[in-house]
Amino acid sequence: MTEQYEPELGQALFGCSWQQYELPTELEFAIEAIGYLLRVLFDCDPASNTGDRWSCPVFSIRAYYWGDDEAEAAIPNFQYDDIQVCWYKHLRRGATVNRNVGTVECQRLLADCASAIIKAYHEQA
Repeated sequence: MTEQYEPELGQALFGCSWQQYELPTELEFAIEAIGYLLRVLFDCDPASNTGDRWSCPVFSIRAYYWGDDEAEAAIPNFQYDDIQVCWYKHLRRGATVNRNVGTVECQRLLADCASAIIKAYHEQA
């Protein structure tokens, strides 16, 4: 079971969104892999502090939002099915998830998202 999350000072003071639980390592690695695929195939790096975003019918991912629009800031950085992930500035900092996500579910998430990215790549070619 994932531990409850306590936001870091900047995350709490500046109104950055966070979820209830710390991001488990398996899910962090899955989202990093998704970021690598997007970087290689689309020259897009939303898992880093770039301002990039990418979405498809299966999932959406966006970089940390630096603006003042509270509604925009409340949007999760990664959304797949009912899984919402938020992070502070980049994926490895202040990363949280809205519910417990197990290893098998992380594997399915990665497979589904990778398939969607590869499908989009072939459709654009």
